Amino acid sequence: MKKRILVLVLALVMLLQCGCALAPTDTINGDVLLADEIVSSDDVTLTNTTSASAIQTLIVSDKAYVRGGPWADKNWHKILEERKIDDGTIIIKNGLTSTNTTRLGLFKYDISGLSVEDIGFAEFGMRFDSLQNGMDVTFDIYWIDENWDEKTVTWNTKPAMVSSTPIISNVITTSVEKIDATDALLKLVNSGKKTVSIMVVQTVNTDTETRISFAKSTELDYPHFVIYKDADVKNQAYVKQLVADEAENQAIWDYAKQMFDEWYERYSALLKTPLNEAELIVSDASQYNKTSYSTGANPTSAMKEYKTRTYGDLTDMSKYVDVTAEQKFDKYGGIIDPAMRQEATGFFYSTKIGDRWWIIDPLGYPCYIRALSGVVYSYQNSPKQKEAAYEKYGNLDKWAIATTRHLMDDLHFNACASPSSQIKTVENGIAWQGGPGFMGAYGTSIGVNNSNGGSTTFSENNTMPVFDPGFVTFAEERAAANIPAYANDPMFLGYTTDNELPMQTGMIYDYMKISPTKEVNHYSYACTWYWVTKMTGKDNPQNEDITEELEQLFRSFVWDRYYNVVCSAIRKYDPNHMIMGTRFLTVVKDAPWVLRFASLYLDCITVNWYGQWEPNAEDVYDFASNADLPFMVTEFYAKAEENEDGLANTSGAGFFVKTQQDRADHYQSFTLRLLEAKNCIGWHWFQYTDNDPTGNPTDVSSIDANKGIVSNTHKEYTDLTDDMTDINKNVYSLIKYFDAKYAK
Repeated sequence: MKKRILVLVLALVMLLQCGCALAPTDTINGDVLLADEIVSSDDVTLTNTTSASAIQTLIVSDKAYVRGGPWADKNWHKILEERKIDDGTIIIKNGLTSTNTTRLGLFKYDISGLSVEDIGFAEFGMRFDSLQNGMDVTFDIYWIDENWDEKTVTWNTKPAMVSSTPIISNVITTSVEKIDATDALLKLVNSGKKTVSIMVVQTVNTDTETRISFAKSTELDYPHFVIYKDADVKNQAYVKQLVADEAENQAIWDYAKQMFDEWYERYSALLKTPLNEAELIVSDASQYNKTSYSTGANPTSAMKEYKTRTYGDLTDMSKYVDVTAEQKFDKYGGIIDPAMRQEATGFFYSTKIGDRWWIIDPLGYPCYIRALSGVVYSYQNSPKQKEAAYEKYGNLDKWAIATTRHLMDDLHFNACASPSSQIKTVENGIAWQGGPGFMGAYGTSIGVNNSNGGSTTFSENNTMPVFDPGFVTFAEERAAANIPAYANDPMFLGYTTDNELPMQTGMIYDYMKISPTKEVNHYSYACTWYWVTKMTGKDNPQNEDITEELEQLFRSFVWDRYYNVVCSAIRKYDPNHMIMGTRFLTVVKDAPWVLRFASLYLDCITVNWYGQWEPNAEDVYDFASNADLPFMVTEFYAKAEENEDGLANTSGAGFFVKTQQDRADHYQSFTLRLLEAKNCIGWHWFQYTDNDPTGNPTDVSSIDANKGIVSNTHKEYTDLTDDMTDINKNVYSLIKYFDAKYAK
């Protein structure tokens, strides 16, 4: 059985044996170049040991915090002296706008008295003296160079990280688990090292007084190692507990049984359902006649080559389709083709025609979605964009009319996501999609939403409280308050119910290690524990009992509950429109059971697709084989160094390229691959406007990126939009071409 490893330790043994010295670094998360790096996935894991006889406890020999800004050359002791504080408090904090408010915690341990024979099991523990403002705060721990001491170390002389990869990441202060550091400590002792040092870094960025701290009432209040002779101690992990004994919480355990039984019934039915017979379509390599260059999302990384295909490379298109034939579109951008027309319901829906998935528009015609996200005059309330819109168009209603007509008539887009209210009221306007949001809003209502732009994250080990009975009530009330406004709108494409919710591979461990004594975790903990004991057949399951298949199935347990609650709430008030999922992260392609369960509830899958110049054939095949659904890409884009506002492009997940023509090439290569795929029904370019860093943006993923088809002054990037038009206006001809070219 596969043993799940929760964290990585990099470059320990070889680095320490060769005695390499690293220069100090001024960045918290910056890379440190090493002569050699050895990756071990077995050095540090999370544990939850409850009791055993320790033979030795290693307390800190040196401890300090270093602070940037005016304090960068001052020692910790000097700072305490100036502030007339002498309580030994180590403060850890991460400032958002400068290093002035940042403090990093440093801890050193003497391991010279240890031998390999002493270490059967080593546990790393910590306690927190305070948590300012009562907020959950996450932190990372790094191995650092040990050439420092608490009397002299400052920000400017702080030790370097042995690796930019933390030994453990995103630990949550209010549900801290102990750390199994046995293998790491064995390597250090075996290599002859006499000391080991760590750095604690808060990962939540804030300029307020939200921080974590260690204070000295006893030395054990600082992070410390506890050494056990007996290696079997580590097998005491995951002891079942919940506030008090099981009898006093019987209602919670009965509820957990109900959640398992409902999931298992659907799982048993899916086991009897064969996978789809999908077709693997590999693109014609001879059509990739251009090489594009990108650094990925980070503009400071090295440039890489990407093979690119453009509309002009399809030189054999006339062999398969009449490229001169006139195409007639209806008001929704659907193709007016009587032979393909389906039932007209007055609303959009998805169906298969032959072996290809389609969206059918309200008039009954096949409709391929070409959309833009964020069609607004002022993104994140940018004053510059608002002023430019008034100057160019006169007022916002005129902006909305002109923009809608241009997008539809000239650029051949036929939908948008989360548009301005003015766009929604344009007569004979453009289709749109969105929704009120459910899990993120529920997380906010109970104080566990930890998001700051981009993906939706949660404070309790990034676990979604989907099993809470309160989530059911919340979803029903939110649906009642919002869904009736959408229910009869023929221009509404469908619901995307949240954005980029958690989909981590080790989700089962994140749920197992949440604090069972916190009320907010009661149902999540109980449902997880009951599920694991039933699926392993063991009363006290251990890490080694969790196979890769169980990891995958547990993700489906979580997501099945989410969709069951949300889709039931929506359908109570709207039987008409598509439910289009949660704008998954691309990692969902590696979650086959989540895709299979999603097929029970959704009309299509939505995914924000980053990290690939174009979707590869195998990933598209995985969607087709595991989900009896089509998919839509709801985010992709490229950002260029060459842009109207001189944007630095340090934020955002899209590909960083040199020119606007490079962005256009990315659009064409990416969308041509989607048009080849018979299970894709459309895409959204992210987004209409650039970011405005001068407008005080609040979304950390949207600060300074050239994402838009227009600049901050509403100037259009015509190199990009000209090539977008070539694809958009020819989607139906291109589909006919690809289907004929790759016909069996």
